[in-house]
Amino acid sequence: MQSLIELQLHRAQPIGSQILPVVTVTIETAVPEKNTLEAARALYLADALCLVDALYASLPGGTIDAVLYVLLERKASLLSIAYDEAPA
Repeated sequence: MQSLIELQLHRAQPIGSQILPVVTVTIETAVPEKNTLEAARALYLADALCLVDALYASLPGGTIDAVLYVLLERKASLLSIAYDEAPA
């Protein structure tokens, strides 16, 4: 059984006559098997660019900054480098 997560976020205020899109993100198709690392990277990059374009087109800058902060904070352990003590 699939669960549905529905989010309601605040859209940026338009500047001047700017028209900002209302964005709906649907994530339901599982990642297909890829035969090569390059094909998998291309798929992930395409999805990421699509998502980032939608976020930049509609969210306030402060929300984008906060999303980036939270993503980096959650991945911080993957970005750190463990150093062994230098030999004596």
